[in-house]
Amino acid sequence: MTEPDRQPDYAELLQSPYDPPPEDDTAGSDQPLPWVPSVIAAVIGALVVSAFVIYAVATDPEEDAAADTTAPVEQSEPVASAGLPPGYVGVTDSVGARIEQADFDVAETIVAVSTAVPGDRDSDEVPPLDPAYWSLRRGEDEIPMTGQLAQRGVLGNYTIQFPPLDQVEGLALVPHLPGGEAIIETSVETDTEIPQTIEGVVIDLGDGRSVVIDKVVVGDGWGWVSWSTTGGAVARVDTIVTFEGTDDPSTEDTVDPTRLVPEHLRPMTQGGGVVPLPPLYGFSGSSQLIRSGRSIGAGNEPTGITVRFTVTAPSSVVPGPELPLPAVPETDR
Repeated sequence: MTEPDRQPDYAELLQSPYDPPPEDDTAGSDQPLPWVPSVIAAVIGALVVSAFVIYAVATDPEEDAAADTTAPVEQSEPVASAGLPPGYVGVTDSVGARIEQADFDVAETIVAVSTAVPGDRDSDEVPPLDPAYWSLRRGEDEIPMTGQLAQRGVLGNYTIQFPPLDQVEGLALVPHLPGGEAIIETSVETDTEIPQTIEGVVIDLGDGRSVVIDKVVVGDGWGWVSWSTTGGAVARVDTIVTFEGTDDPSTEDTVDPTRLVPEHLRPMTQGGGVVPLPPLYGFSGSSQLIRSGRSIGAGNEPTGITVRFTVTAPSSVVPGPELPLPAVPETDR
């Protein structure tokens, strides 16, 4: 449904995080405006710590391993940008991207990106852009990101981190898109000591690549996980801690053990709520775990603890089109 005071081709625009808010985006419409982000200028230090719910069967890494993100791959050409607002480059056949701002600091380089869908597409049916990683390119040189962040609860905005750069002219931002996903699950069983720390779990992705669970801290009502990758792999890691032998007596017909779960799973186990934004791919990450279920204590003591790791990694990666960085003012050099 086209709003009377807006241009049809702009109806599904993901508002730039640096644009002023519209006076009344929902006037004359019976649908909520999709993917409307707010300002992302202050999200650099706030890593989203949630993950996708995994319903897939684990894939053998020998058959479907994460691709070499450093190997040369044929470059994708820009997709037709018909129907996209000015400045947006078609990255897929349904999503365009635009660089909103680039900041070059002595500590790191930050690039902010927004995305949009054509006005004739229903954004509720368009998957958001989900790059495996981003790089900065100048000629034959590629600089991979150190991380990418998204504002909590907002689809379509990316804050991408790079190392500090001495030369900033002639750079282009390149999204590297996954061509499929390999899902690998493994678990560790341990005793009932609380708190306790688990370190050094290695999950093989095949072809010399792995995810290393650097540390898992297990408390009675909270937890913390940090991980990294080897061999140039990118991944998402979902961690669930189950206190075996526990149960919630309020659910008479089912066994509901106490668990420590990523934030995105807690609303589902607690009976509703807004599901936080899933995490983005990365070369490393960390997340907080939150208790779901009855408190641990007298009458609800565990007989064992199981920590399950679900790793999602791209099975292939293809570079997308280049997005040239805007000219850098003399004062910022």
